[in-house]
Amino acid sequence: MTEIDATKGPTVLRLGTRGSKLARAQTKIVADALRLRHPAVIIEDVVIRTEGDLDKSSPLSLIGGRGVFTCALEAGLRAGTIDLAIHSAKDLPTTEPMDLALIAFMEREDPRDVFISRDGGDLDSLPPGPTIGTSSRRREAEVLAVRPDARIVPLRGNVDTRVRKLREGEDGLDGIVLAAAGLLRMGWSEVITSYLPVHQFVPSPGQGALALQIRADDRATAELLTSLNEPAVANAVRVERAFLRAAGGGCTAPIGAYVEPREGAYFLHALVGAEGGRDMAYRGLWLPEDPVAAEAAAAKLAREMMRSLVRSTNVASLGGWRVLVTRSGDQAAELALELERFDAEPVLLPAIRILPPEDLSELDRALDLLLTSQFDWIVFASANAVTSFVARLHAMAIDIEVPRRCAIAAVGEATAEALATNGLPADVIPDSFAANALAAELARRGIAGQRILLPRSQIGRDELVDDLRAAGAHVEPVVAYRTEPVTTMDADLINRLRGNEIDAVTVTSPSCVRGLMGMIGNNPDNLRGVVLAATGETTATAARNAGLDVSTIAAEASAKGLVRALVVYRSTRFQSMTCWDGEVIGATVASHSPRSPGS
Repeated sequence: MTEIDATKGPTVLRLGTRGSKLARAQTKIVADALRLRHPAVIIEDVVIRTEGDLDKSSPLSLIGGRGVFTCALEAGLRAGTIDLAIHSAKDLPTTEPMDLALIAFMEREDPRDVFISRDGGDLDSLPPGPTIGTSSRRREAEVLAVRPDARIVPLRGNVDTRVRKLREGEDGLDGIVLAAAGLLRMGWSEVITSYLPVHQFVPSPGQGALALQIRADDRATAELLTSLNEPAVANAVRVERAFLRAAGGGCTAPIGAYVEPREGAYFLHALVGAEGGRDMAYRGLWLPEDPVAAEAAAAKLAREMMRSLVRSTNVASLGGWRVLVTRSGDQAAELALELERFDAEPVLLPAIRILPPEDLSELDRALDLLLTSQFDWIVFASANAVTSFVARLHAMAIDIEVPRRCAIAAVGEATAEALATNGLPADVIPDSFAANALAAELARRGIAGQRILLPRSQIGRDELVDDLRAAGAHVEPVVAYRTEPVTTMDADLINRLRGNEIDAVTVTSPSCVRGLMGMIGNNPDNLRGVVLAATGETTATAARNAGLDVSTIAAEASAKGLVRALVVYRSTRFQSMTCWDGEVIGATVASHSPRSPGS
């Protein structure tokens, strides 16, 4: 931790930055502001190369999306090689890790997008069929909204590289779309042909703002940076990020949000688009003065826009179904958000509780072995395992770099996202999100003779352990958390079920099934006629063994997979429509006929 104490003489503050010209220019802005306010502090720049800098050809959506430029800087904070990470706020992932803190949002440069033409004409005046370069799905959709005849080509690289490609006519480019902020910070305003209006080209959330990130426990650096925070900018960016999260910011759909100061108040410009960007919705909203209320209003607008978009496109929706969510904690929130995106009303009623192990000695012994590099792999079969494992690391003051010495595997998308949020990017994620697929992928890579740490619940299934051992690995399963079903009967839930107020129920594990059975008085008849969606065959088997009828089984063990299964079921049963944004999708649908829910 960097100590800032003027009585001890000058100290050093290490600023983490990417190596591009723009990143260095942004770092200079921060360094100059710090030197002005704290002349006794020695400022050092530490250049860190990110995956986005190393891979300049792949589309951003394929190599990590929003987090592709931030993970390496966050790793530098955790490792203690830097004290402050400087980000473009628009590059920040929607989820903020617990061990790091966004301590300040500095000055905001012009947030608009700009058009740069090779021949000097603006976007409207280009000849028919122009070729436009951009790396952003949002900008692609917005360009096509005003120039449907345009051909869009992916354009990666730093700002100077993109401008050079345009001038040299690479890929037949007639023009490119960039953020004004980067060009202005580099002193390149003369290359801009035209500024694009925010009501048509709604900027990316946070565009133009600088975000400063530190370790959450670094109080000295936090105090140093307080004076750099611009409250109006911070409030605006947090509202935009609230909109992004509620609209499903981890997806590849076009999303834009910009809070504009107007007439002494604040106005939110908002954009959401369907996957692929063929249909878009624009809205505007005057925001409440209270920052918390403003974030809530932005999130509510995002959910409304996503529901309206689903209704107006060819994406099958859930048509207002009320869906009981039996997951717990953050995972329940993720599923609820996905349900709302497809016009369902989630009813949150956790059927399980996630608790620490009664005896931590087994986990602590494994972490001691981890400190001495006794493992080659750490395998995570659930997001709960990740959260519990990382919490124990922090409790034992073990640096996050220790598990990073091992190769890390995740069973699926949600688990991988939990890992990435906590600074532990997964090295292996199987194509099929299932334990046997993960074991097969690791076996294919050759794990014979290697040692694997497997944090799991106290009721973790042995199939994954057996499959990994069959591949020749030495597996150490350890209890990282307890899963307890909520076994108290819920009379209100039973009344809602009997009153046809619940259309569907989701279960994501055998323990969820046990908890659900407890809440309905262990009487399967209380769920007759209700659509039951299960994540995976194991959960479905547990439900059938409990006497429940399983309507549909998610082909992918994730929130998106479970909602897709419900959408397919509803579409095939009640609307004869199996389209998912122009793509036929699949799930296992049971043969029984529940009551026909209202549309």
